[in-house]
Amino acid sequence: MNIPDKLSAVGISVFAQMGELARKYAAIGLEKGSPDFEMPTALMELSNRFILEGKNQYAPLHGVPVLRTQIANHISKKYQKEINSNSEVLVTSGATQALYISISAFVQSGDEVIIIEPAFETYAPTVLINGGIPIIHELDPPYFIIDWQKIQDLITPKTRMIILNTPHNPTGKTLKKQDWVALQNIVEDSQILILSDEVYESLVFDGQSHQSILRFPQLWHRTLATFSLGKTFHCTGWRIGYLIAPQYLMEIVLKIHQNNLYAPHTAAQYAMGEYLKNTEHIDSITPFYEKKRNLFIEEMKESKFELLLCEGSYHLIADYKNISKLNDLDFTVQLFKKHGVGAIPLSFFYTSRRSDEIVRFCFAKKEETLISGAQKLNRI
Repeated sequence: MNIPDKLSAVGISVFAQMGELARKYAAIGLEKGSPDFEMPTALMELSNRFILEGKNQYAPLHGVPVLRTQIANHISKKYQKEINSNSEVLVTSGATQALYISISAFVQSGDEVIIIEPAFETYAPTVLINGGIPIIHELDPPYFIIDWQKIQDLITPKTRMIILNTPHNPTGKTLKKQDWVALQNIVEDSQILILSDEVYESLVFDGQSHQSILRFPQLWHRTLATFSLGKTFHCTGWRIGYLIAPQYLMEIVLKIHQNNLYAPHTAAQYAMGEYLKNTEHIDSITPFYEKKRNLFIEEMKESKFELLLCEGSYHLIADYKNISKLNDLDFTVQLFKKHGVGAIPLSFFYTSRRSDEIVRFCFAKKEETLISGAQKLNRI
């Protein structure tokens, strides 16, 4: 049978590929963008409690009320943005589903979507699935600075959406107030939507504050902002994320959501809603991960890798030009096979697969994992 493939140019996820290498060579898992330590005990106990209380059937379409209320309270406290928990908050199966339904709701055949790369691997494929055309703006190392004039030059009458990510995976860069102001000026008189991926909102370091799109009132009417509670509380397998958008956009997204998932795991939603009532839980995340970042940097001081600036997220990228001239995929495979340490090649975050001799490490790991990994890397 001659069956068409909507994503014929897209291969198996780099994360799956590198995960298989980690298992094959029993490598220290610095490639995997998820913690190797347990989620908070109190959150596990809450999950057990709500399962035993019978919160095991379908949740409401928008998500359980207690969680939506606590999300709205969090947004109000952190970004001074008042939102309606009944009509402007949607609980999703991780931020990935929030991204998928946001793109699917608005991108139609022939629409152009500006994607700033390096970028998370699902952005462009989701645009393609919906018949859209990814328009790529590549950032260059070592600073990965967005050229807003070039973004403006990429805009055409077909531009439907611009996708942004801050704190940024994989580079660890963060958008500043001036970036949002520049974007605001560019889209001011347009019909362009902004999809802002902010899954690492609680991981902004060195005394800086997360500059969410929600801080900018003039962008609100075109905003779709995605977040991840799974990332924040070290339980990525729970797949609990959420979307924030004005009601008139949310009503359109809901039509996709109800035919795509309807609602994530009910007991986990109740557990998250109860857990978020204590604001200290979310406030403790930044220093927790900043300590891990600093430990990994300190342990890597004797290495020939050049660690690039990490302002946020739980990823850190490293230039290996002083070690090898191999392309980043071959070098990464060598890290697994010869040195027993996992990494992700930066090229897989570019559609063009350009190699800048840079790899990504994840520092959301136990201290002993980071120390053992750094020791192996220091010997190269």
